Amino acid sequence: MCTVTMVRVTARDGRPSTRILCNRDESRRRARCQAVRVVHCGPVRVAMPIDGEAGGTWIGVSDSGLVAVLLNRSALGMTTTPGRRSRGEIVPSVLRGRSFEEASDIASSLPAPLYPPFRLLLVSSDRAAVFGADGVTMKPDEPAPAGDTLILSSSGLGDQLVEGPRAGFFRQLLSECADPLEAQRALHESVWPGREHLSVLMSRPDARTRSRTEAGLDPGRGWIRHTPIGDDLCPTGEVSSAALSWSGAEAPV
Repeated sequence: MCTVTMVRVTARDGRPSTRILCNRDESRRRARCQAVRVVHCGPVRVAMPIDGEAGGTWIGVSDSGLVAVLLNRSALGMTTTPGRRSRGEIVPSVLRGRSFEEASDIASSLPAPLYPPFRLLLVSSDRAAVFGADGVTMKPDEPAPAGDTLILSSSGLGDQLVEGPRAGFFRQLLSECADPLEAQRALHESVWPGREHLSVLMSRPDARTRSRTEAGLDPGRGWIRHTPIGDDLCPTGEVSSAALSWSGAEAPV
């Protein structure tokens, strides 16, 4: 369960920048995730937080200038048979790609029947694509995201319950805020009293938002910052981060 947004902006110096924010909603009983670390995925270095239970990840940024984010998928008509492999291995597999095209080919070739249903967002500095799997087949031909903003949502209660309200609120914030990055952050920090189970900062008896991860693609470097969220839905202060440059050297966060 997640809410993922992408915003593209142009800085005052004229340079483009892409920001991805992800609220990760999980069972209250799930083990806490581990801090961001830099690992080798084939020939590529990837910075990503590590799931505390399965050992994989749901979001990462590579030194090839790519970000990949995975969302669980829950919709009518989809298979509910548990996959034989963890979805946590998908992002590291896709980010082995050394270009957007290579990573897209890897995503399109994933063995969908081996995983529970999911959606995968792949982003570069100027392109984005969404790949879907329903537990039977991959559907890499979903409409390519257009424009400078994007939102994807999922919920164990059914994706259709949260997609409309969250997307509508994001559009409202974007229309009210002069800075789209402020609108993006406000969305991910929002709680709707009386509708906490639908909120972007979500809470219900069996699950809640457990963390927020921000990833960025700037000219020459990518970075990621992971913040755990406590039971009170406030950041815990245990922030971890990493940055990578396209030259192969470590970059300042």
